[in-house]
Amino acid sequence: VGIMDNLKNEVEKIFEQNGIVIEQNGNLSDLDSLKLVSSIVDIEDKFNIEFPDELLLMDVFIDINSVCQIIQKIKEDKE
Repeated sequence: VGIMDNLKNEVEKIFEQNGIVIEQNGNLSDLDSLKLVSSIVDIEDKFNIEFPDELLLMDVFIDINSVCQIIQKIKEDKE
C-alpha cells in the first residue's frame, strides 16, 4: 500500500462522511458547494494543508485521483 493509496482511502472517507458519492470510475457525484466546502475543511485539517484559492473550485473536484494529486503536491510544496 503506497502513500497515494493511504491518501486516497483517507480522502474517500472524508468525502463519504460529507455525503459525496464516489462513482466506480472515481468521479465525484452528489457534489454541491456545501459538501465541497466541508470536505475541503476536513481535508485541510486531516493533512495539515491549505488549498490555494485558485483550487477552491467545483471544476477541480471532479474525481478522487485529481484531488489526491493536488493534496500530494500541496504537501510536497510545504515540506
